[in-house]
Amino acid sequence: KKKKKKKKKKNENKKKVYTYYDHMPHFQVTVREFHQMRMLGRGAFGCVNACKKRDTGKLYAMKQINKKRVQGTDSVEAIMSERNFLADIGVGANDCRFVTTLKYAFMDENTLYLILDLMIGGDLKYHLNHERVFNEERSRFYAAQVLLGLEHIHNKGIVYRDLKLENILMDDRGNIKLSDLGLAVRMRDEDGAKKEVRGYAGTPGYTAPEVVLGHFYDHIVDFFSLGVMIYRFLCGKKPFQSVRRHHGRDQVKDDKQRNQTAELDRNVVEMEPSFPLEYFSANARSLVKGLLCKNPRKRLGANGIHEIKQHPWFDLADFGLLEAGYLDPPFTPSLDEIHAEGQQNIGRPPQDDEFQKIKLTPTFEKSLEDFSYVNKVIIQEEIVEVLKKVNATEGKRQGHNHADTLGELPLIGDPEANGDKQSCMARCSVV
Repeated sequence: KKKKKKKKKKNENKKKVYTYYDHMPHFQVTVREFHQMRMLGRGAFGCVNACKKRDTGKLYAMKQINKKRVQGTDSVEAIMSERNFLADIGVGANDCRFVTTLKYAFMDENTLYLILDLMIGGDLKYHLNHERVFNEERSRFYAAQVLLGLEHIHNKGIVYRDLKLENILMDDRGNIKLSDLGLAVRMRDEDGAKKEVRGYAGTPGYTAPEVVLGHFYDHIVDFFSLGVMIYRFLCGKKPFQSVRRHHGRDQVKDDKQRNQTAELDRNVVEMEPSFPLEYFSANARSLVKGLLCKNPRKRLGANGIHEIKQHPWFDLADFGLLEAGYLDPPFTPSLDEIHAEGQQNIGRPPQDDEFQKIKLTPTFEKSLEDFSYVNKVIIQEEIVEVLKKVNATEGKRQGHNHADTLGELPLIGDPEANGDKQSCMARCSVV
C-alpha cells in the first residue's frame, strides 16, 4: 500500500507541474536566466551566441537584436515577422523537425532576444568548405530534409526567400534544419486570399530570375534556390559564379562587392550552368536543371512539391521514414570539435555608433508589445528534464520525499538561480 501511495503521489506531482505551467499566461523570461557562451555568428542587427539556461542547463542559441538599429533602419515589421513566423512554425503538433523553432522571445531596455534551437553541428557551408563536395548519397539526404522543411513552411503560407548553405544548420546527430526566417513573407493575407509578392530579397546567386527582374512571384522561388544548393553540394561550386574573383579592402571592396552582386544577378537571368560529368549523374543533372529553369511556371515543382519528391534522383529517399526520424544521417559531426568559423573569422558585430544617439520612441516600443513569447511545449520539456534530475537524485537519497526534492531544485524563474523576482514561481506551488 505504501508503494502504491508513493507512486500515486509521484504521478500527481508530475500532473500538477504540467497543469501549473499550462495556466501561466503571463509567464516571463529574462536575459538573466541565460548564461551566454561562444559567439556563433553575426547578422545585420547583432550577433548569435550559444547560451545555457541557468535552471535546467539546457543549451540554446541566443539571437540578439539591437533595438536602436531596428528603429533607425525602420525594420520593426521585419523583426516582428520573423518572430511570428518562428512562433507559428513551431507550435505543438505543427512543429517540424526540419525547421528551427522559437523557444522564448523577450527584451530589455536596449536589446531584443530570440532563443532558438542550438545546432552544434554547424552550418552546411562550413562542412562543404572543409570537404569541397558531398557525395550523392549525402547530398540526397540533406536535399530531402530541406525539401521537407520547405514543404512545412509553404504549407504555412510562407515563402522562405533565403535558402542557402549558411542557413542550413546541423544537429549533433547529423540531421539538418532550416534557420533564419528574417526574409520570409506570407503568401496569403489575413482573409486567406493569395497575395502577390514582389521585391528583391535573398542572397545573390540563389535568388530566382523572377525576383531579380522585379516580377511578381510565389513559393516556387524557393525551388530555384534548392537547385542552386544541390548544385553546390555535388560539385562544390556556384552555378552562376563568374570565373573572375574580386578582392579589395574598405570602400574598394564594397564597390567590387556591389559589382559582383550585379554580375551574379545578371548571370542568374542570362547564364545556363554547366554540368560536369564527373560530378553529375544523369538523374542529378535532370533534377537540378529542372529546378533551375528560368521560367517559374515550367520549373520543377510548379505543379506541386510532389513533382520534386517523385523525381528519379529521389528514388532512394524514403520521405516517410525521414520525416518520422527513423533514418540515420550519412555523417555525424564530432562532438570534440567546434563546427564553426573561429572567433577571429566571424568578424565584429554590426557597429551601432550611428544609432547610439537615437532615442527609442513610445510608438516604437508599442510596436513591440507582442514580441515576448514562451513556447509551452518547451516549458513542459524542461520540466521533464527537471523531473529526470529528481528521479536520479531519489535513487541516491533513500527515504527522501519526492516533493521535498522537487522543492529544492531551482525551477524556471527561481529567484535564487537568477535574481529575477518578476518571473519567479513559488516552489511550493509547483508541487
